Amino acid sequence: MRKLRKGERYALWRDLANTFNKVKRLPRHCVPRNDEYKKSIMPSNGRSLLRCAHRDDGESGRSEQVKFDLSKSYRPFKAIYKGNYNSSRTLFSLLMVWFVVLFSDAQAQSAGERAADGLNKIKPLEIGDRVPEELWESTVEIQFTDGRKQSLRLDELCGKLILIDFWASWCASCIEGFPKMEKIQQKYGDDVAVLLVNTVQNRDTEERVNKLFSGYSVKHGYSLSLPYILQDSVFQTMFPHNTIPHIVWINKDGVLIANSYPSALTSKNIEAVLTGGSAVIHQKKLQEVTDRPVKLINEGNIVSGSFFTTHQEGYKAHGGKIYEDNNQTIYQVINMSLLRALSSLFRPEINGLPSRQWVFDTTEGAEWKHDILLNRGYDKMFCYHGVHNKNVGMEEARAVYKQDFRRVFDINVARRDTIHDVFEVHFNDNIQRIKTKGGIRQAMVDSAEEPVVFQNIDLDFVINHLSVYFDKPLILDTAYRASVDIVIPPDFFDYTLGAKLEFLSARGVDLMPVTRRTEVVHFYKSSGKEGEAI
Repeated sequence: MRKLRKGERYALWRDLANTFNKVKRLPRHCVPRNDEYKKSIMPSNGRSLLRCAHRDDGESGRSEQVKFDLSKSYRPFKAIYKGNYNSSRTLFSLLMVWFVVLFSDAQAQSAGERAADGLNKIKPLEIGDRVPEELWESTVEIQFTDGRKQSLRLDELCGKLILIDFWASWCASCIEGFPKMEKIQQKYGDDVAVLLVNTVQNRDTEERVNKLFSGYSVKHGYSLSLPYILQDSVFQTMFPHNTIPHIVWINKDGVLIANSYPSALTSKNIEAVLTGGSAVIHQKKLQEVTDRPVKLINEGNIVSGSFFTTHQEGYKAHGGKIYEDNNQTIYQVINMSLLRALSSLFRPEINGLPSRQWVFDTTEGAEWKHDILLNRGYDKMFCYHGVHNKNVGMEEARAVYKQDFRRVFDINVARRDTIHDVFEVHFNDNIQRIKTKGGIRQAMVDSAEEPVVFQNIDLDFVINHLSVYFDKPLILDTAYRASVDIVIPPDFFDYTLGAKLEFLSARGVDLMPVTRRTEVVHFYKSSGKEGEAI
Protein backbone atom coordinates (compact mmCIF):
# COMPACT_ATOMS: atom_id res chain seq x y z
CA MET A 1 0.00 0.00 0.00
CA ARG A 2 1.38 3.38 -0.96
CA LYS A 3 2.02 6.17 1.49
CA LEU A 4 -0.69 8.85 1.72
CA ARG A 5 0.10 12.13 0.07
CA LYS A 6 -0.19 15.40 1.99
CA GLY A 7 -3.49 16.37 0.35
CA GLU A 8 -4.96 12.95 1.08
CA ARG A 9 -3.99 13.24 4.74
CA TYR A 10 -5.73 16.64 4.94
CA ALA A 11 -8.83 15.14 3.29
CA LEU A 12 -8.83 12.30 5.82
CA TRP A 13 -8.75 14.66 8.81
CA ARG A 14 -11.39 16.89 7.20
CA ASP A 15 -13.74 13.91 6.85
CA LEU A 16 -13.00 12.93 10.44
CA ALA A 17 -13.85 16.43 11.71
CA ASN A 18 -17.02 16.67 9.61
CA THR A 19 -18.26 13.35 10.96
CA PHE A 20 -17.82 14.45 14.57
CA ASN A 21 -19.50 17.79 13.89
CA LYS A 22 -22.65 15.88 12.95
CA VAL A 23 -22.80 14.32 16.39
CA LYS A 24 -24.43 16.05 19.34
CA ARG A 25 -23.96 14.22 22.62
CA LEU A 26 -27.00 13.24 24.60
CA PRO A 27 -27.37 15.12 27.88
CA ARG A 28 -25.94 12.77 30.46
CA HIS A 29 -29.10 12.81 32.57
CA CYS A 30 -31.05 11.40 29.62
CA VAL A 31 -28.74 8.45 28.97
CA PRO A 32 -30.34 5.19 30.15
CA ARG A 33 -28.16 3.35 32.61
CA ASN A 34 -29.07 -0.24 31.85
CA ASP A 35 -27.45 -3.34 30.44
CA GLU A 36 -28.53 -2.63 26.87
CA TYR A 37 -26.92 0.79 27.00
CA LYS A 38 -23.71 -0.63 28.45
CA LYS A 39 -23.57 -3.21 25.66
CA SER A 40 -24.06 -0.51 23.06
CA ILE A 41 -20.96 1.42 24.08
CA MET A 42 -18.63 -1.55 24.56
CA PRO A 43 -16.15 -2.39 21.77
CA SER A 44 -17.23 -5.32 19.61
CA ASN A 45 -14.41 -7.74 18.75
CA GLY A 46 -11.95 -4.94 19.33
CA ARG A 47 -13.10 -3.17 16.18
CA SER A 48 -16.42 -1.40 16.68
CA LEU A 49 -17.01 1.52 19.02
CA LEU A 50 -20.59 2.82 19.40
CA ARG A 51 -21.65 6.21 20.69
CA CYS A 52 -25.19 7.40 21.43
CA ALA A 53 -26.02 10.72 19.87
CA HIS A 54 -28.87 12.94 18.76
CA ARG A 55 -29.59 13.84 15.17
CA ASP A 56 -31.87 16.84 14.76
CA ASP A 57 -34.50 17.04 12.04
CA GLY A 58 -34.34 20.69 11.11
CA GLU A 59 -37.80 20.83 9.54
CA SER A 60 -39.88 19.02 12.15
CA GLY A 61 -37.83 20.00 15.17
CA ARG A 62 -37.74 16.34 16.23
CA SER A 63 -34.64 14.45 17.24
CA GLU A 64 -33.88 10.77 17.08
CA GLN A 65 -31.22 8.62 18.68
CA VAL A 66 -28.66 7.31 16.21
CA LYS A 67 -25.56 5.13 16.50
CA PHE A 68 -22.27 5.70 14.76
CA ASP A 69 -20.06 2.69 14.09
CA LEU A 70 -16.59 4.21 14.05
CA SER A 71 -15.08 1.14 12.39
CA LYS A 72 -17.34 1.81 9.38
CA SER A 73 -17.07 5.60 9.47
CA TYR A 74 -13.30 5.57 9.25
CA ARG A 75 -12.55 2.92 6.64
CA PRO A 76 -9.35 4.79 5.58
CA PHE A 77 -7.80 3.75 8.91
CA LYS A 78 -8.63 0.15 8.14
CA ALA A 79 -7.02 0.46 4.72
CA ILE A 80 -3.88 1.98 6.13
CA TYR A 81 -3.56 -0.64 8.83
CA LYS A 82 -3.86 -3.47 6.33
CA GLY A 83 -1.08 -1.99 4.21
CA ASN A 84 2.28 -3.69 3.76
CA TYR A 85 4.49 -0.81 4.78
CA ASN A 86 5.78 -0.56 8.32
CA SER A 87 5.90 3.20 7.90
CA SER A 88 2.16 3.27 7.23
CA ARG A 89 1.53 1.13 10.28
CA THR A 90 3.74 3.39 12.36
CA LEU A 91 1.91 6.46 11.08
CA PHE A 92 -1.42 4.82 11.86
CA SER A 93 -0.32 3.89 15.41
CA LEU A 94 0.84 7.42 16.12
CA LEU A 95 -2.40 8.84 14.76
CA MET A 96 -4.47 6.46 16.86
CA VAL A 97 -2.51 7.34 20.04
CA TRP A 98 -3.01 11.04 19.32
CA PHE A 99 -6.71 10.42 18.57
CA VAL A 100 -7.31 8.48 21.82
CA VAL A 101 -5.44 10.99 23.99
CA LEU A 102 -7.23 13.93 22.40
CA PHE A 103 -10.73 12.56 22.80
CA SER A 104 -10.18 10.88 26.17
CA ASP A 105 -9.07 14.29 27.49
CA ALA A 106 -12.22 15.81 26.04
CA GLN A 107 -14.33 13.13 27.70
CA ALA A 108 -12.59 13.71 31.04
CA GLN A 109 -13.30 17.41 30.76
CA SER A 110 -16.98 16.84 30.01
CA ALA A 111 -17.53 14.37 32.81
CA GLY A 112 -15.54 16.07 35.51
CA GLU A 113 -14.10 19.51 34.99
CA ARG A 114 -16.93 20.58 32.69
CA ALA A 115 -19.51 19.77 35.39
CA ALA A 116 -17.49 21.60 38.04
CA ASP A 117 -16.97 24.62 35.81
CA GLY A 118 -20.66 24.63 34.96
CA LEU A 119 -21.70 24.55 38.63
CA ASN A 120 -19.42 27.49 39.37
CA LYS A 121 -21.26 29.50 36.70
CA ILE A 122 -24.73 28.36 37.74
CA LYS A 123 -27.50 30.96 37.73
CA PRO A 124 -30.87 31.16 39.50
CA LEU A 125 -33.65 29.42 37.62
CA GLU A 126 -37.04 30.93 36.87
CA ILE A 127 -40.34 29.11 36.50
CA GLY A 128 -40.31 27.26 33.17
CA ASP A 129 -36.51 26.94 33.02
CA ARG A 130 -34.94 23.55 32.50
CA VAL A 131 -32.41 22.30 35.03
CA PRO A 132 -28.95 22.62 33.41
CA GLU A 133 -27.02 19.52 32.43
CA GLU A 134 -24.18 20.48 34.78
CA LEU A 135 -26.41 19.88 37.79
CA TRP A 136 -27.46 16.44 36.58
CA GLU A 137 -23.80 15.53 36.07
CA SER A 138 -22.83 16.54 39.61
CA THR A 139 -22.56 14.35 42.70
CA VAL A 140 -23.75 15.34 46.17
CA GLU A 141 -23.17 13.80 49.58
CA ILE A 142 -26.30 12.68 51.39
CA GLN A 143 -26.42 11.88 55.09
CA PHE A 144 -28.63 9.79 57.34
CA THR A 145 -29.48 10.26 61.00
CA ASP A 146 -27.62 7.04 61.86
CA GLY A 147 -24.35 8.61 60.68
CA ARG A 148 -24.17 6.97 57.24
CA LYS A 149 -23.03 9.04 54.28
CA GLN A 150 -23.37 8.25 50.58
CA SER A 151 -22.68 9.85 47.23
CA LEU A 152 -25.65 10.53 44.97
CA ARG A 153 -25.39 11.32 41.28
CA LEU A 154 -28.28 13.63 40.55
CA ASP A 155 -28.91 12.09 37.13
CA GLU A 156 -30.22 9.07 39.06
CA LEU A 157 -33.29 11.24 39.80
CA CYS A 158 -33.98 11.92 36.12
CA GLY A 159 -37.56 11.14 35.11
CA LYS A 160 -38.98 11.70 38.59
CA LEU A 161 -40.90 14.54 40.20
CA ILE A 162 -38.25 16.09 42.43
CA LEU A 163 -39.40 17.91 45.57
CA ILE A 164 -36.62 19.91 47.23
CA ASP A 165 -37.46 20.85 50.82
CA PHE A 166 -35.16 23.58 52.17
CA TRP A 167 -34.85 23.49 55.96
CA ALA A 168 -32.70 24.45 58.95
CA SER A 169 -32.19 23.07 62.45
CA TRP A 170 -33.66 26.24 64.00
CA CYS A 171 -36.87 26.06 61.91
CA ALA A 172 -39.39 24.09 63.99
CA SER A 173 -42.06 24.14 61.27
CA CYS A 174 -39.49 22.69 58.83
CA ILE A 175 -38.75 19.74 61.10
CA GLU A 176 -42.44 19.18 61.86
CA GLY A 177 -43.01 18.92 58.11
CA PHE A 178 -40.59 16.00 57.68
CA PRO A 179 -43.21 13.29 58.46
CA LYS A 180 -45.35 14.68 55.65
CA MET A 181 -42.41 14.47 53.23
CA GLU A 182 -41.78 10.88 54.35
CA LYS A 183 -45.41 9.96 53.66
CA ILE A 184 -45.19 11.51 50.18
CA GLN A 185 -42.05 9.48 49.42
CA GLN A 186 -43.67 6.28 50.71
CA LYS A 187 -46.92 6.87 48.80
CA TYR A 188 -45.43 7.67 45.39
CA GLY A 189 -42.28 5.54 45.54
CA ASP A 190 -40.03 5.73 42.48
CA ASP A 191 -42.20 8.39 40.81
CA VAL A 192 -41.08 11.02 43.34
CA ALA A 193 -37.73 11.97 44.85
CA VAL A 194 -37.72 14.05 48.04
CA LEU A 195 -34.52 15.97 48.78
CA LEU A 196 -34.12 17.63 52.19
CA VAL A 197 -31.56 20.40 51.69
CA ASN A 198 -29.87 22.44 54.42
CA THR A 199 -27.89 25.31 52.83
CA VAL A 200 -24.77 27.18 53.89
CA GLN A 201 -26.78 30.36 54.46
CA ASN A 202 -28.34 28.63 57.51
CA ARG A 203 -24.89 28.26 59.11
CA ASP A 204 -25.81 24.84 60.44
CA THR A 205 -23.06 22.43 61.43
CA GLU A 206 -23.03 18.65 61.42
CA GLU A 207 -22.75 18.68 65.22
CA ARG A 208 -25.81 20.92 65.59
CA VAL A 209 -27.90 18.83 63.20
CA ASN A 210 -26.91 15.58 64.93
CA LYS A 211 -27.89 17.08 68.28
CA LEU A 212 -31.25 18.14 66.83
CA PHE A 213 -32.15 14.67 65.55
CA SER A 214 -30.89 13.06 68.75
CA GLY A 215 -33.22 15.34 70.74
CA TYR A 216 -36.23 14.46 68.58
CA SER A 217 -35.43 10.78 69.00
CA VAL A 218 -35.33 11.05 72.80
CA LYS A 219 -38.28 13.42 73.21
CA HIS A 220 -40.65 12.19 70.50
CA GLY A 221 -39.32 8.77 69.53
CA TYR A 222 -38.89 10.11 66.01
CA SER A 223 -36.13 9.13 63.61
CA LEU A 224 -35.98 10.69 60.14
CA SER A 225 -35.97 8.02 57.44
CA LEU A 226 -35.11 10.33 54.53
CA PRO A 227 -31.52 11.34 53.71
CA TYR A 228 -30.55 15.00 53.77
CA ILE A 229 -27.95 17.29 52.25
CA LEU A 230 -25.97 19.53 54.60
CA GLN A 231 -24.10 22.79 53.88
CA ASP A 232 -25.30 22.99 50.29
CA SER A 233 -24.45 25.99 48.11
CA VAL A 234 -25.45 24.79 44.61
CA PHE A 235 -29.18 24.35 45.22
CA GLN A 236 -29.20 27.57 47.22
CA THR A 237 -27.83 29.46 44.21
CA MET A 238 -30.06 27.76 41.67
CA PHE A 239 -33.26 28.13 43.73
CA PRO A 240 -32.82 31.35 45.76
CA HIS A 241 -35.06 31.87 48.80
CA ASN A 242 -34.95 33.85 52.03
CA THR A 243 -37.69 32.16 54.05
CA ILE A 244 -38.16 28.52 55.01
CA PRO A 245 -39.76 26.04 54.69
CA HIS A 246 -39.39 26.42 50.94
CA ILE A 247 -40.45 23.74 48.44
CA VAL A 248 -39.08 23.51 44.89
CA TRP A 249 -40.94 21.42 42.29
CA ILE A 250 -39.05 19.95 39.29
CA ASN A 251 -41.16 17.82 36.95
CA LYS A 252 -40.17 14.62 35.16
CA ASP A 253 -38.82 16.61 32.21
CA GLY A 254 -36.40 18.51 34.44
CA VAL A 255 -38.39 21.76 34.31
CA LEU A 256 -38.82 24.03 37.34
CA ILE A 257 -42.59 24.41 37.69
CA ALA A 258 -43.08 25.88 41.18
CA ASN A 259 -41.62 27.43 44.30
CA SER A 260 -44.20 26.89 47.01
CA TYR A 261 -45.15 26.73 50.65
CA PRO A 262 -45.62 23.26 52.20
CA SER A 263 -49.40 23.72 52.03
CA ALA A 264 -49.19 23.08 48.26
CA LEU A 265 -48.01 19.51 48.86
CA THR A 266 -51.40 17.92 48.30
CA SER A 267 -52.21 14.66 46.53
CA LYS A 268 -54.15 16.65 43.95
CA ASN A 269 -51.15 18.81 43.03
CA ILE A 270 -48.61 15.99 43.10
CA GLU A 271 -50.71 13.71 40.91
CA ALA A 272 -51.42 16.54 38.47
CA VAL A 273 -47.68 17.09 38.03
CA LEU A 274 -47.01 13.36 37.67
CA THR A 275 -49.63 12.96 34.95
CA GLY A 276 -49.53 16.32 33.17
CA GLY A 277 -46.22 17.93 34.12
CA SER A 278 -47.77 20.93 35.92
CA ALA A 279 -50.41 22.02 38.43
CA VAL A 280 -52.07 25.21 39.63
CA ILE A 281 -49.77 26.04 42.55
CA HIS A 282 -49.50 29.33 44.44
CA GLN A 283 -46.01 30.63 43.61
CA LYS A 284 -43.86 31.69 46.54
CA LYS A 285 -41.57 34.68 46.00
CA LEU A 286 -38.51 36.09 47.70
CA GLN A 287 -39.64 38.08 50.70
CA GLU A 288 -38.85 41.78 50.41
CA VAL A 289 -37.51 43.52 53.50
CA THR A 290 -38.41 47.19 53.77
CA ASP A 291 -38.82 49.85 56.42
CA ARG A 292 -41.23 51.73 54.17
CA PRO A 293 -44.91 51.03 53.43
CA VAL A 294 -45.52 48.28 50.88
CA LYS A 295 -46.55 49.75 47.52
CA LEU A 296 -49.95 48.08 47.14
CA ILE A 297 -51.15 50.34 44.32
CA ASN A 298 -49.99 53.63 42.80
CA GLU A 299 -51.21 55.63 45.79
CA GLY A 300 -49.05 58.71 45.19
CA ASN A 301 -52.06 60.96 44.61
CA ILE A 302 -54.00 59.78 47.68
CA VAL A 303 -54.10 62.56 50.27
CA SER A 304 -56.50 60.87 52.65
CA GLY A 305 -58.51 57.67 52.57
CA SER A 306 -58.13 53.90 52.71
CA PHE A 307 -58.44 50.77 50.61
CA PHE A 308 -58.16 46.98 50.82
CA THR A 309 -56.30 44.69 48.40
CA THR A 310 -55.86 40.96 48.02
CA HIS A 311 -52.90 38.96 49.35
CA GLN A 312 -49.53 40.33 48.20
CA GLU A 313 -46.95 37.58 47.74
CA GLY A 314 -43.39 38.36 48.79
CA TYR A 315 -44.19 40.43 51.89
CA LYS A 316 -44.18 39.37 55.52
CA ALA A 317 -47.59 39.31 57.19
CA HIS A 318 -48.20 41.76 60.02
CA GLY A 319 -51.23 43.06 61.91
CA GLY A 320 -50.52 46.76 61.61
CA LYS A 321 -47.61 49.21 61.30
CA ILE A 322 -47.60 52.98 61.27
CA TYR A 323 -45.41 55.24 59.10
CA GLU A 324 -45.07 59.02 59.30
CA ASP A 325 -43.79 61.28 56.54
CA ASN A 326 -44.34 64.98 55.70
CA ASN A 327 -47.29 65.51 58.06
CA GLN A 328 -48.93 62.39 56.67
CA THR A 329 -49.55 59.10 58.47
CA ILE A 330 -49.88 55.74 56.75
CA TYR A 331 -51.24 52.69 58.56
CA GLN A 332 -50.76 49.31 56.86
CA VAL A 333 -51.85 45.73 57.49
CA ILE A 334 -50.22 43.11 55.26
CA ASN A 335 -51.44 39.62 54.30
CA MET A 336 -53.95 39.23 57.11
CA SER A 337 -56.53 36.45 57.46
CA LEU A 338 -60.07 37.13 58.62
CA LEU A 339 -59.50 34.98 61.70
CA ARG A 340 -56.42 36.90 62.82
CA ALA A 341 -58.05 40.24 62.03
CA LEU A 342 -61.15 39.40 64.07
CA SER A 343 -59.06 38.11 66.97
CA SER A 344 -57.02 41.32 66.97
CA LEU A 345 -59.66 43.97 66.25
CA PHE A 346 -62.32 42.51 68.54
CA ARG A 347 -60.09 41.38 71.39
CA PRO A 348 -62.27 43.05 74.09
CA GLU A 349 -65.38 41.25 72.84
CA ILE A 350 -63.66 37.87 72.45
CA ASN A 351 -61.63 38.25 75.66
CA GLY A 352 -60.28 34.74 75.80
CA LEU A 353 -63.37 32.75 74.78
CA PRO A 354 -62.16 29.82 72.60
CA SER A 355 -63.41 29.49 69.04
CA ARG A 356 -65.59 26.51 70.02
CA GLN A 357 -67.80 29.10 71.78
CA TRP A 358 -68.13 31.37 68.73
CA VAL A 359 -71.48 31.45 66.94
CA PHE A 360 -72.22 32.78 63.46
CA ASP A 361 -75.29 34.32 61.83
CA THR A 362 -77.34 31.54 60.23
CA THR A 363 -78.37 33.69 57.25
CA GLU A 364 -74.86 33.21 55.86
CA GLY A 365 -74.88 29.45 56.29
CA ALA A 366 -71.98 27.26 57.35
CA GLU A 367 -69.70 28.55 54.57
CA TRP A 368 -69.09 31.85 56.36
CA LYS A 369 -68.05 30.03 59.52
CA HIS A 370 -65.73 27.73 57.57
CA ASP A 371 -64.05 30.61 55.74
CA ILE A 372 -63.30 32.43 58.97
CA LEU A 373 -62.23 29.54 61.20
CA LEU A 374 -60.35 27.38 58.70
CA ASN A 375 -58.44 30.24 57.09
CA ARG A 376 -57.70 28.26 53.90
CA GLY A 377 -56.44 29.85 50.71
CA TYR A 378 -54.59 33.02 49.83
CA ASP A 379 -57.77 34.39 48.27
CA LYS A 380 -59.16 34.66 51.82
CA MET A 381 -56.38 37.06 52.89
CA PHE A 382 -56.18 40.84 52.51
CA CYS A 383 -54.02 43.94 52.89
CA TYR A 384 -55.13 47.33 54.21
CA HIS A 385 -53.71 50.79 53.50
CA GLY A 386 -54.96 53.87 55.35
CA VAL A 387 -53.72 57.42 54.65
CA HIS A 388 -54.23 60.28 57.13
CA ASN A 389 -53.40 63.88 56.14
CA LYS A 390 -52.10 64.59 59.63
CA ASN A 391 -49.98 62.91 62.26
CA VAL A 392 -52.06 60.37 64.15
CA GLY A 393 -51.14 57.78 66.75
CA MET A 394 -51.47 54.00 66.58
CA GLU A 395 -54.71 53.93 68.59
CA GLU A 396 -56.52 56.39 66.29
CA ALA A 397 -55.21 54.68 63.14
CA ARG A 398 -56.40 51.27 64.40
CA ALA A 399 -59.83 52.70 65.24
CA VAL A 400 -60.24 53.89 61.64
CA TYR A 401 -59.03 50.50 60.38
CA LYS A 402 -61.63 48.75 62.55
CA GLN A 403 -64.41 50.93 61.12
CA ASP A 404 -63.22 50.27 57.57
CA PHE A 405 -63.01 46.53 58.28
CA ARG A 406 -66.61 46.44 59.55
CA ARG A 407 -67.81 48.38 56.52
CA VAL A 408 -65.98 46.39 53.84
CA PHE A 409 -66.46 42.88 55.26
CA ASP A 410 -69.86 43.61 56.81
CA ILE A 411 -68.91 41.88 60.06
CA ASN A 412 -69.74 42.83 63.62
CA VAL A 413 -69.08 41.11 66.90
CA ALA A 414 -70.90 41.03 70.22
CA ARG A 415 -70.32 39.06 73.41
CA ARG A 416 -73.53 37.62 74.82
CA ASP A 417 -74.54 35.57 77.86
CA THR A 418 -77.87 33.93 76.99
CA ILE A 419 -79.72 30.64 76.68
CA HIS A 420 -78.30 28.58 73.79
CA ASP A 421 -78.58 25.16 72.23
CA VAL A 422 -75.11 23.68 72.65
CA PHE A 423 -73.19 20.41 72.60
CA GLU A 424 -71.62 19.46 75.93
CA VAL A 425 -68.34 17.60 75.44
CA HIS A 426 -67.79 14.41 77.44
CA PHE A 427 -65.27 11.59 77.10
CA ASN A 428 -65.76 7.81 77.13
CA ASP A 429 -63.34 4.89 77.42
CA ASN A 430 -62.60 4.95 73.70
CA ILE A 431 -60.45 8.01 74.33
CA GLN A 432 -57.61 5.54 74.90
CA ARG A 433 -57.74 4.77 71.17
CA ILE A 434 -56.57 8.23 70.21
CA LYS A 435 -54.05 8.92 72.97
CA THR A 436 -50.85 9.84 71.23
CA LYS A 437 -48.20 7.31 70.37
CA GLY A 438 -45.67 10.12 70.28
CA GLY A 439 -43.87 11.50 67.30
CA ILE A 440 -43.44 15.03 66.02
CA ARG A 441 -46.36 17.37 66.65
CA GLN A 442 -48.45 17.76 63.49
CA ALA A 443 -51.59 19.73 62.73
CA MET A 444 -52.39 19.40 59.00
CA VAL A 445 -55.51 21.40 58.14
CA ASP A 446 -54.36 23.11 54.94
CA SER A 447 -56.48 21.48 52.26
CA ALA A 448 -60.15 20.64 51.81
CA GLU A 449 -59.14 17.66 49.62
CA GLU A 450 -56.86 16.10 52.25
CA PRO A 451 -57.68 14.45 55.60
CA VAL A 452 -57.15 16.64 58.65
CA VAL A 453 -54.31 15.08 60.64
CA PHE A 454 -53.52 15.76 64.29
CA GLN A 455 -50.55 13.97 65.81
CA ASN A 456 -49.37 14.51 69.38
CA ILE A 457 -51.68 17.53 69.68
CA ASP A 458 -53.47 18.77 72.82
CA LEU A 459 -57.03 17.48 73.00
CA ASP A 460 -58.30 20.97 73.81
CA PHE A 461 -56.92 22.21 70.47
CA VAL A 462 -58.63 19.35 68.63
CA ILE A 463 -62.00 20.13 70.28
CA ASN A 464 -61.67 23.73 69.10
CA HIS A 465 -61.18 22.48 65.56
CA LEU A 466 -64.14 20.10 65.79
CA SER A 467 -66.48 23.04 66.40
CA VAL A 468 -66.06 23.92 62.70
CA TYR A 469 -68.17 20.88 61.76
CA PHE A 470 -71.16 21.70 63.97
CA ASP A 471 -73.84 24.39 64.02
CA LYS A 472 -73.81 24.82 67.81
CA PRO A 473 -71.11 25.82 70.33
CA LEU A 474 -69.10 23.04 71.98
CA ILE A 475 -68.92 23.46 75.76
CA LEU A 476 -66.08 21.72 77.59
CA ASP A 477 -66.74 22.07 81.33
CA THR A 478 -64.06 19.67 82.52
CA ALA A 479 -60.58 19.91 81.11
CA TYR A 480 -59.04 16.63 79.97
CA ARG A 481 -55.30 16.94 79.73
CA ALA A 482 -54.01 14.66 77.01
CA SER A 483 -52.29 14.70 73.65
CA VAL A 484 -54.00 12.74 70.90
CA ASP A 485 -53.60 11.35 67.38
CA ILE A 486 -56.69 11.60 65.18
CA VAL A 487 -57.41 11.73 61.43
CA ILE A 488 -60.62 13.40 60.24
CA PRO A 489 -61.85 12.47 56.73
CA PRO A 490 -61.86 15.28 54.13
CA ASP A 491 -65.61 14.83 53.56
CA PHE A 492 -66.49 15.01 57.27
CA PHE A 493 -68.41 18.23 56.57
CA ASP A 494 -70.85 16.18 54.47
CA TYR A 495 -71.52 13.55 57.14
CA THR A 496 -74.98 13.55 58.68
CA LEU A 497 -75.17 14.74 62.28
CA GLY A 498 -75.67 11.15 63.44
CA ALA A 499 -72.64 9.94 61.48
CA LYS A 500 -70.47 12.72 62.90
CA LEU A 501 -71.50 11.91 66.48
CA GLU A 502 -70.90 8.19 65.91
CA PHE A 503 -67.46 8.82 64.39
CA LEU A 504 -66.35 10.91 67.39
CA SER A 505 -67.88 8.61 70.00
CA ALA A 506 -65.88 5.69 68.58
CA ARG A 507 -62.81 7.80 69.33
CA GLY A 508 -63.76 8.70 72.87
CA VAL A 509 -65.53 12.06 72.32
CA ASP A 510 -69.26 12.29 73.10
CA LEU A 511 -71.25 15.39 72.14
CA MET A 512 -74.49 15.72 74.13
CA PRO A 513 -77.08 18.24 72.82
CA VAL A 514 -78.49 20.41 75.64
CA THR A 515 -80.03 23.85 76.12
CA ARG A 516 -78.32 25.96 78.76
CA ARG A 517 -77.11 29.42 79.62
CA THR A 518 -73.65 30.05 78.30
CA GLU A 519 -71.42 32.87 77.21
CA VAL A 520 -70.64 33.12 73.50
CA VAL A 521 -69.09 35.46 70.96
CA HIS A 522 -71.69 36.27 68.30
CA PHE A 523 -70.56 37.16 64.76
CA TYR A 524 -73.19 38.74 62.56
CA LYS A 525 -73.51 40.95 59.52
CA SER A 526 -73.44 44.64 60.38
CA SER A 527 -76.33 45.28 58.00
CA GLY A 528 -78.47 42.57 59.61
CA LYS A 529 -79.95 42.01 63.00
CA GLU A 530 -78.53 40.03 65.86
CA GLY A 531 -80.72 37.04 65.38
CA GLU A 532 -80.18 33.33 65.01
CA ALA A 533 -76.63 32.13 65.03
CA ILE A 534 -74.63 28.99 64.46
